[in-house]
Amino acid sequence: MSLNFKITSVSFLLSLSIIFLLSSSASAHCDGMNGPVVKAAIKAIETGNVNYVLIWVQKADEEIIKNAFKKTLAVRKLSKEAQELADLYFYETVVRIHRAGEGEPYTGLKPADRNIDPAIIAADSSIAVKSLKPLEKVFADPIPEEIINLFNDVVTRMNYNVDDVIAGRDFVEHYVHFIHSVEHYQQASDLSHKEHSHQTETNKHNGENTMKLKIPESMKTEHDKLHEILANATKETGEIGATAKEVAKVLHNHFVKEEEIAIPPLGLLILNPK
Repeated sequence: MSLNFKITSVSFLLSLSIIFLLSSSASAHCDGMNGPVVKAAIKAIETGNVNYVLIWVQKADEEIIKNAFKKTLAVRKLSKEAQELADLYFYETVVRIHRAGEGEPYTGLKPADRNIDPAIIAADSSIAVKSLKPLEKVFADPIPEEIINLFNDVVTRMNYNVDDVIAGRDFVEHYVHFIHSVEHYQQASDLSHKEHSHQTETNKHNGENTMKLKIPESMKTEHDKLHEILANATKETGEIGATAKEVAKVLHNHFVKEEEIAIPPLGLLILNPK
């Protein structure tokens, strides 16, 4: 296993841990005007059946929701303006209690046109059509088995009786777990791909630099080659050729720094370049 792989793996695990710790605000999928909690509240008002929203809160909070529901239905009869205010009050109450049940703060209702993670939208679509195909389109990698199992748990529980609040809460519990798991996985996957892309670019850059660099041969090897060239340039009579002298003058300043190996037997490099 390479060092780069180890570092990347550790970085991925750290990123995943950070996401699980810090993504609670990002996971506020249920606090939007077009989120599942508000949709359930709208359905409850339209049908007069509070059970549509009771499944989104804990049993201990049922009375709070029931009282808010009664007030809402009563106030809605006063006027159109009162109806709008009453509905908004009920939406906020249900979402606030739901968030509190998850241990998360209520930061207000979010507009329907807010930015939502495409993976969450795809997860909801997958549940609606009972198929993972919408989710497959947004995942860069194959869907993990854990996500598949969570999806199946949701689908097998979605056809509960609206008046069976216990079954409804069981569905919501698995739904929330599935949605959050999809979001966490997608965020971790995005970070992993970004890190991999960055590492690839770094390796490519380093590789280019490595290819451009040439490790110089030892000074002794350079001298040996030079001696051979100069020896061939020397005339048979032993007289040093003019070309050899010129070469020696040019190279003198470079090789004279290493005196022990810079003075060859031919004596060429000790010629005064002046």
